[in-house]
Amino acid sequence: WQFNKQTQAGSVSLPMTSLDLQTFNARGGYLPEYGSPYSNLFMPFLTKSQLSNMVNQFSSRWFEYTMNEQNQEYWQWVGSSYKYHEYTGAAYVMVNATVFGKLNLTGGLRLENNIMQVSADTLDTKPTIDYTTGYVYYKTQTRTITNNNLAILPSLNATLYIKDNQNLRFAVSRTSHRQNFAELKPGAAVINYKDLEYTFGNPNLKPTYSVNLDLAYEYFWGNKGMFSVGTYYKNVTNHIFATSEADADPTTGIIYKSYQNSGKSWVWGAEAMIKRQFTFLPKFLSGLGVDANITYSISRMQVPGRPSKQPMAEQTPLLYNVALFYEKYGLSARIALNYTGAFLKELNLAAVTGLGLVHKDASFDVFMGKYYSLDAQVAYQFKKHFTVFVELNNLLDWPYFEYRGDPQRPIRVEYYRQKGQVGFKYQL
Repeated sequence: WQFNKQTQAGSVSLPMTSLDLQTFNARGGYLPEYGSPYSNLFMPFLTKSQLSNMVNQFSSRWFEYTMNEQNQEYWQWVGSSYKYHEYTGAAYVMVNATVFGKLNLTGGLRLENNIMQVSADTLDTKPTIDYTTGYVYYKTQTRTITNNNLAILPSLNATLYIKDNQNLRFAVSRTSHRQNFAELKPGAAVINYKDLEYTFGNPNLKPTYSVNLDLAYEYFWGNKGMFSVGTYYKNVTNHIFATSEADADPTTGIIYKSYQNSGKSWVWGAEAMIKRQFTFLPKFLSGLGVDANITYSISRMQVPGRPSKQPMAEQTPLLYNVALFYEKYGLSARIALNYTGAFLKELNLAAVTGLGLVHKDASFDVFMGKYYSLDAQVAYQFKKHFTVFVELNNLLDWPYFEYRGDPQRPIRVEYYRQKGQVGFKYQL
């Protein structure tokens, strides 16, 4: 085993046998459920002292050509070199009127102009020869794009006061979502070594626009809480989504990624919310309460190259939060359950190796799995200025879960364990 460092002068090797090593600590065994079949296949690790002394001990053999343009490995850093400038100017006019004493109308028009200039490095397509050393390399070039968007965003909000404690709200608006600089970046790809991904920006990416309709009913219990139920619809143009394009090399599995605009898209949803303290209950029970909301939605977008529409990327169909709380006698307690349904994260438009086909459905797309979280906190205030509290988070230890097409094909599963804190607070 050895480390190799390529330079314009040749290869410098550092054998593993010249380093201080220690055996891999499997902490009870790797995959013991399957008989630990890999127990004899782990490479040794560097000791802590060796890691600490590595740079000082071998710097004379390493540092000279690390970021030299003639280094054969220099291309790995090129895509990570970029900068951007963004300039935004906006103007807004609003008109408010009350009709018949019960209908409030608020109309507005916002003009927003955004100029984003992004510069990024890439490699020249023609090789350069250093005739002194005979070394052949590729020079870096800087590519710059300027993206100029003028967004015209009208809106109208209407509120009908049915009674003192009941409202009916309606809104229609046009909104926009600008591309971020990483999505627009020209030039070479940003390389993610952990996931073996090359991510390119798309200088031709367009901003997203949406025409929105919202309708909601609200009911108030004075200062004790409120209830609302509503529905909404969004007609979306140029929805931005992340995509995998193709394998750069079948032997390495490195994937090309970029960003695209979809065709016409839409979202319909319904939502409800309630927050209420149960003051009608007797004595100490009157401190109990509930704080909950739920959103259900259906979405569709047209993906270039696919025959039929499919759910939009980054749009979960079901989202809800339920919390029970207690507030009385200086005691404040809360336990909350949060849920996010599985949703499409990234499309896979890569060709199927050997078949020459483009993926026509979501069977190989990347999805984010459903996620639950349960948090709890308790606080007690006494003598007006003193508070002690306990907070506990991620009690379910639900995994971060990505999969390809089907939950039976996981890509990444991560657990973060529970965490908590105990504290004391003094307020002046």
